[in-house]
Amino acid sequence: MSKRKAPRDENFLIPSSSSQNSSQLSTQVLNEQNNVSSPKKKRFSQNYSDLSQLNDISSSKSLSNARPGVIEQVRLSNFKCHSELSFNLHPYINFILGRNGSGKSAVMDAIILCLGGKATSTGRQASAKTFIKTNCDKAELRVVIRNEGEEAYKSHLYGSKIIVERKISRDGSSQYKIMNEKNKLISNKKSELDSITEQFNIQVENPVCFLNQETSKHFLNSSNKSDKYKLFMKASQLESMRLLQEQIEQQRMISKNLIEEKEHYLPRLQEDLYQWEEKYKKCQSVEKLKQKQACLMQEFSWASVIRLEKNCEKNLKEKRQAEKMRDKYEEKINSLDSNHSQSNQEYEKIKSEITDLTQLAKLANQKQDQINITYRTANQNYKQTSMEIKKLNALIDKKRREQNEIKKKLNEEKQSSKADYESERLNKESKIEEIKKKLSDLNAIEKFKLEENKRYSFEIERHAKALTERKFDIDNQERLIRNMKNDIESLKNARNDQIYKFGDFMPNLVADIKRHYEMGKFREMPRGPIGMYIQPKSDEWSVAIESCLGPLLGSFVCGGYEDESLLQQLFFKHIKHVKKRPRIIVTDFKSHLHNTTRYRPEDTRYPTVYEMLNIKDTVIANTLIDHRRVESILLLPDRSTVRQVIEDSRDQNTNEAFSKNGDQFYSKPSFKMYACSFKEARIFIKDSERAIQHKQTEIDKIIKSITNANSELSSLKSQIDSNKQLKSQNDKQIDHMRREQLQLNHKLKEVESINIPEPVDIKVFEDEIEQLEEEVDAIRKQIDQVEENSVEKKTQFEQARAEMEKNELEMNEISQRIDQLKEKFNQFDKERSEYKDAVGYYKKLIVQLEPKLKETENSYNSSMEELDKLIQSASELCPRIESKKSPESLDEELRNVEKQIKLTEKLHGNEEEITRKYIEMRSKYKRIADDIKKQHKFLDSLEKALRKREDAMALFTESKALRCAMDFSNYLNSREYQGTLKFDHHEQKLDIIVNPSKSREGKEAKDLKSLSGGERSFSTVSFLLALWSIVECPILFLDEFDVFMDQINRSIAMDLILSAAKEKLNGQYVFLTPQEMGSINPDQYVKMFKMPDPKRAIDLLSSNQENEEN
Repeated sequence: MSKRKAPRDENFLIPSSSSQNSSQLSTQVLNEQNNVSSPKKKRFSQNYSDLSQLNDISSSKSLSNARPGVIEQVRLSNFKCHSELSFNLHPYINFILGRNGSGKSAVMDAIILCLGGKATSTGRQASAKTFIKTNCDKAELRVVIRNEGEEAYKSHLYGSKIIVERKISRDGSSQYKIMNEKNKLISNKKSELDSITEQFNIQVENPVCFLNQETSKHFLNSSNKSDKYKLFMKASQLESMRLLQEQIEQQRMISKNLIEEKEHYLPRLQEDLYQWEEKYKKCQSVEKLKQKQACLMQEFSWASVIRLEKNCEKNLKEKRQAEKMRDKYEEKINSLDSNHSQSNQEYEKIKSEITDLTQLAKLANQKQDQINITYRTANQNYKQTSMEIKKLNALIDKKRREQNEIKKKLNEEKQSSKADYESERLNKESKIEEIKKKLSDLNAIEKFKLEENKRYSFEIERHAKALTERKFDIDNQERLIRNMKNDIESLKNARNDQIYKFGDFMPNLVADIKRHYEMGKFREMPRGPIGMYIQPKSDEWSVAIESCLGPLLGSFVCGGYEDESLLQQLFFKHIKHVKKRPRIIVTDFKSHLHNTTRYRPEDTRYPTVYEMLNIKDTVIANTLIDHRRVESILLLPDRSTVRQVIEDSRDQNTNEAFSKNGDQFYSKPSFKMYACSFKEARIFIKDSERAIQHKQTEIDKIIKSITNANSELSSLKSQIDSNKQLKSQNDKQIDHMRREQLQLNHKLKEVESINIPEPVDIKVFEDEIEQLEEEVDAIRKQIDQVEENSVEKKTQFEQARAEMEKNELEMNEISQRIDQLKEKFNQFDKERSEYKDAVGYYKKLIVQLEPKLKETENSYNSSMEELDKLIQSASELCPRIESKKSPESLDEELRNVEKQIKLTEKLHGNEEEITRKYIEMRSKYKRIADDIKKQHKFLDSLEKALRKREDAMALFTESKALRCAMDFSNYLNSREYQGTLKFDHHEQKLDIIVNPSKSREGKEAKDLKSLSGGERSFSTVSFLLALWSIVECPILFLDEFDVFMDQINRSIAMDLILSAAKEKLNGQYVFLTPQEMGSINPDQYVKMFKMPDPKRAIDLLSSNQENEEN
């Protein structure tokens, strides 16, 4: 059999061997592992162990009658050192073999985490995200649980298997998926997983069920007897039972104390009941007086109705007269509105047309820019072809001239001597120098003009930006003037009624609220605006208090959400703009004021906002305390004082302060300051005339500023026009200079091309004439080609020019149309202004009339409402009585009768109140007495049950301890050891006593610490098996249990473990070990797995094999 090299990628996975060939191969490997005498077979076994990440090297088979709750399959992805690992566990006994570092413990850690355990339960990490493989973002775990048999969990829903998946992300988040046997998601809640583990009694937090290396080190090998006893309690779940018992006892004592408090209160309540019963018996002598009082009350009610009816008639006359004047003014306004409606439509139409035309002009400008580019390109191309034709024609002319000159010279040469060659050369150079000088001068001028144009463009852009900013400033100042004028109107109105400070709508709104309350539509009378109920005690803090309370000053307070809904409707009725609607605060209307002493800052040198306010209403005061904490906000004179008082203060109540100028300061968590946006008080104004005068002065200053800004606008416009004109002039001059430059360059080339021939013989002249003739023919052919191209360029140029002229015409038409519309727009705008002034005049008259109208209307409405209420209440008392007595005389009689009733009640008390109080006290006493009786009965039953539970738990603990001790002795006897477990339940200690040999029967037994390493390890395994005997968990994990044993003790311990496991076969056992298990023969109850060697071990093994072969 040839050698195979182990794959280095640990993600490589061969599926579990299910075929016949794979099974034979596994058996063969197991046999070779048991034969340790053959080095070749040993190498074969080591090589084979690397064939997959986890290989089944047993020949076991699954059993159908396994216990529900055992694990059938485990899959890990990107978990610790594993990229991908999947294998099926045997329902009874499993061995997972592998070197240290191969990832055995990762299997147990994965099962703990997947079944809901904490990362700390693994004894390795404190957080689940630390288990994710390096350089990976998440890990995925999957465990398949058997769900068959009588104890199956929701088999109708999950079927024969329950699949649990858990995804752990690098950011620390985790997600569960609980699926049925068909991989259908049933739940993703941790509570469902807890129910599953509780059903199967899977105890992932039990250190004995999942025994890792750390637990073994700290508990099993610990010499501390208390630690061993704690391990016994946790393994048997007695610890959780004890904690539950303590919680029940603690709750019982709390309930008992509460009942004792009620019993202490009961005698006082009984004494009060006796006193009210005596009063009730004595108070029975005022019935006749009350009958007379009722008759007088009936007559008084109808007398009041008759008087109020007369007052209503008077108020109705005054109301109708005021309404007549208001209707007259409104007719004037309606007349102006009807006249203005048509012009307003035309105004909006023109405004829309101007907007559309402006957009068209913008698009036309953009199109003109594109057309200009096209035109310049076509013009340049056409000029280039024309210039090329001219150049070629000029070249032909030049060639002809040269030819004629040559012919002439030829004739002259024949007749005379050579011409003066040097004179012609100097003349040519002189002309070239002159042309170059002109070109240099033109270039310098052109550069200067271009620089000027840049400067003009920059000035135009800068002035345009300044123009826009000035227009924006003017608009803001005009808006500020309008706001100030509105404030002045409010201040003028506030001379008679301060409520106008909160808006022109506020008087009508408050009157409407009052009317609805008198009609009984409000449960409690809403308070508001809040600013009308408060006043600063000193004017110096007005700005600071306004800055502190802010929008709360205009808010309303109501006593319930039904009242809030009605108040919202009234807001919608009176206030059209949503932003202007006040805030509504819903709170309980309490008659007593909040106690603010414990929230007052410790520094008493400076007042709080609450201390500097005169508040007329308790509800308003409580609202400011609840919603603004005015009792904790300090008022400080300046910023330096603020820093001294609150910046370094450790007082929990010193968090916020305001200075006199309204600046806001915070001390926690860091010192912050917010400047106030206004300098003078706007609500708490005592001198309205001074405020009006101040605002008018501000308006005059702003108007003067607008006038200056308008003059700046004119100056900027003139500067922009001047710069545009200068730039246009420069552009024309630059174009002229560029044409002149083209001419000079053409002339320069012609002069440079003049050839001054040197004296030659006749044959040379004739050859040159012939060559020039050939060049002329070639140039003519070139001219024909260029002329064909020139026709096309000319067509493109003419089309571009026509399109440019057409677009310019359209732009001019749009510009003229916009100018015409702007004239009409300005005219309509002037008419709108006149209309607004007229409407404002009549509205002002209506506003001036409104207080009187409101007064008469409110008076009439309130009188009518009061009349309706009086009639209703009087009708409820008796039919109408046409009394001739005045209400005053009837009231006097009523007072006399009431004095007699009070005098009688003073001796015995109020009958109705005494009766009500007596019934309440009797009911309360009976309710409390019955409740105490029931609670005593329940607590007695609970105490008996707890005592029985304590006795049963003590017996149960003794039973568990006895069974554990007996099993421990039996396991020790398997190796002829003697020993016992000594339990001290009172001191909560457990001592393990072991005598390693029967030959030492006469000697004193020793504890684990005095034993040898192998003896101690075997005793520890026996103790563990004894603990397993009292554990009901279907899954038991044991990690590296034999690491400290020698070969003999390991063999005996393994035989003992396997024997114990096979005897019970009531659960699933998984053993993790780095040792070879050659002495164990797999059978139908045992399955073995081999983990691949870690990378460092594989490299070392390959090196050893090569050395052996050499």
